Amino acid sequence: MENVTVNEGGLQIRLRSNGIHSLVSEMGGVMGERRRGIELRSVWYEGDNLQTTVQGTADGLVVNVPLRLKKCAGRKQVILPRAFSGDTPTCQSHQEALVIAIARAHRWGKLLDDGVFDSVSDLAREIGLDVSFAARLLRLTMLAPDIIEEILVGEEPSGLSLNRLTQVLPTIWEEQRAELGMG
Repeated sequence: MENVTVNEGGLQIRLRSNGIHSLVSEMGGVMGERRRGIELRSVWYEGDNLQTTVQGTADGLVVNVPLRLKKCAGRKQVILPRAFSGDTPTCQSHQEALVIAIARAHRWGKLLDDGVFDSVSDLAREIGLDVSFAARLLRLTMLAPDIIEEILVGEEPSGLSLNRLTQVLPTIWEEQRAELGMG
């Protein structure tokens, strides 16, 4: 391996041709001398609208893998294209706390709409939460449907937190999108 570079756009790995040949030999493969001069074609894989390329050069291979960095629960996570993440992802695509909060807010909203509880105070008392917290969480029911969908599939902006979502947001969906940086 010649070098590995990580930047905002992704990961670039440069492999020297002699290193590739020795790796194949160590793995029990045979690469004849006549194959050393073969010019590799550029190939690409696409997933999640991100393009990965493998290019042959005179010195070896250059692999470019697009990455996204996403801040989740105060930590940065590397998000790979689906083509590289396999069938079982190693990390969740969404922030579990946000998804649970949205589900609870909608459930509580339905309980209030159905008349099971007369007020947010009654609801909060029954479930053992502070009234102001329950009221803030209920604000999530007023989020634009596409914002909720982005959160559920893990496409929310980096760093979006429950604290940010439960602050007072505009009731107009376009203004919500603009304030949250979602569209």
